[in-house]
Formats: sequence, C-alpha cells, structure tokens
Amino acid sequence: MACRGNPRERCGGFWRMSVYKILNAVTQVPDGQMEALVTKYAPKVWLARGEQYKPSSVDFHLRNVKVYGGGRVYSSTASTLSSCSTSCYMSSNQRLSHASATLSFFSGEPVGPTRQPPVYAVWKRINSVTTDIFYWMFYPYNRGKRVCIGFRAWGSCIGGYSTFGHHVGDWEHMTARLVGNQPSSIYVSAHNFGGKYDWDAASQTYKKGGDTVRTEGTHPVLYSAKGSHGLWSNPGTHTYEKILKIEKLQDETSTGTVWNTWRNVPCIKYHPGGGYTGSWSWLNYQGRWGNRKDGCTVEKLSGECILNDGPVSINDRDAMKYNNLD
Repeated sequence: MACRGNPRERCGGFWRMSVYKILNAVTQVPDGQMEALVTKYAPKVWLARGEQYKPSSVDFHLRNVKVYGGGRVYSSTASTLSSCSTSCYMSSNQRLSHASATLSFFSGEPVGPTRQPPVYAVWKRINSVTTDIFYWMFYPYNRGKRVCIGFRAWGSCIGGYSTFGHHVGDWEHMTARLVGNQPSSIYVSAHNFGGKYDWDAASQTYKKGGDTVRTEGTHPVLYSAKGSHGLWSNPGTHTYEKILKIEKLQDETSTGTVWNTWRNVPCIKYHPGGGYTGSWSWLNYQGRWGNRKDGCTVEKLSGECILNDGPVSINDRDAMKYNNLD
C-alpha cells in the first residue's frame, strides 16, 4: 500500500494498525517456557468437607498395589512400571474382603499448606500457536453412590439400599487451552463426561452458557465431588445420571480443604506413542489402575457393579488423543 500526501493524515491509521499487529502477533511458546505457563494456569481445587478419599502421588499408589498381566505378578515404582498391555490391571496388595470394603491407603495423602500431592501436567501442541495442558489428578479410591435397589413408595425405599460404582484408582482432569501464552478455554471433567468453558477477558472467568468457572489470579477454581471426585464449577448438588429409572446419581461439592495444585505440578510434553522415561515411565502403562470388578449381581439392572474395574490408563485416552476443546 502506497501512502500519498501527508503521511500523518493519510497513513497514520494504517501505520498504527500495522505496529499493533506486529507487537501483538500470536506466536508459539517455546518448550523451555512451558513449565512456567503450566504453573500459572494450574487449577485451585476445593476438596469437599469430610472427604475421606484424598488424592495421592502415583508412587504412593504403586507401593500399595501389584500389577497382574501376561502370567506375571510384580511390584513397581513410577520409574519401573512396565508398559504391559491393555489386559493388565493393578490390584491392592491386601485383598478386599468384599466389594464395598476399604483399605487404609484408599484415604490418600495429606493435603495442606505444607504438603500438596502432585498434579501431573502433560502439555500438547495442537497447532503452530495453540497448546493444551492436561492437569491429571489421581486418587487411590473412588467411592460410589448409595441408591435404592427396590422401589420407592410413599417417600421410602422398599427393598433396601446398595452402593454402586466404587473403584480402586481414580483419574480426573482439567484441560487448559492457550493461544500463544494467553488463556482461550478450559475443559472440566466429571467422571466420563465434561464441559468446555470459554475464557471471558472482561470478567476474568471461564463461561459455558450461564455456568461460570471463576478464577483466583490466573488459576481456575474447581470443586471436587465428595468420594467420587468429579470436577464442578461451583459448590452444591449436581445430578448427572439416573439408574434403575428413578434413582439419581449426584455429586456433592463444597469448600472443605483447598488443594493449590500449582505448588506441586510436574510437567512433560505429550508423546502420542509413549516412550516416556525416568520418573514419567508410568505414563507408558496401558493397563487399568485398580482391582477387577466385583459384586455384579445387579449389573444388568443398574449398569454398575458394586466395585467397578479400575480406570484405564491416561496416555491413550480420547481426551489426550483427540481435542475436546476444538
């Protein structure tokens, strides 16, 4: 574009816009700067009041389980865990006496001002300017939901209650999408579903319709459901499914113990084919992270066993392979 006449009058606007575009061009953040951004956007998680099943490190869990697969039984650390196969599974060192039984290590590790269990961050390049950061949170145990297995009449349960959906090992996550070094959106997971919240710069929050994830500084504030650890945007009761036609599955969230995840957030770049080494070798593991299912006499009716299989490994999950935030 050629400017004629007085450049201050004819070209000033074009010049200012060109300078603005140059100064504000979005570029990919170098790998060496990602650790700082991982820390900057890590979530603040409120564990529920009275939470008995707190988070832990992978190492803590591995000290309390063995891996079964391929005719082998072996113990592991995070650095020596075999990739194994999808048919492998972990099982508690101490046998569960029944499907609802609990063990001491299910309570996880302390969460407090001086000690924070790790959150495992895996960051992934989406395109030349966009990066997703997966914040994976591990709990040794997920407590299921108590429901009426008979029928309800006059406000009472006829036939008794049972609790379904326990499982040893529990992975939950939040994904933060950055364009350059700025927030674009987050994905908040709850069990096997979740939702995308878009960044709203005016309010400094993330929004999904009328639902809002507020922030504290740069950190999204989330609420972990009591016992089952699904992540939600606010405290309260959250109904997410019905079983046996009339029974509601609900998560309860509240401001109990705060988990400032940025205080202990190791991070690594995503490798789609595995090949992680050292303290990240556990990410190559392909099997399940807990005991096999048990107490399944009413599984056809409820869709759940009393004790479900442990969760699948995370590196090959759809959340990591595909882009929930697209």
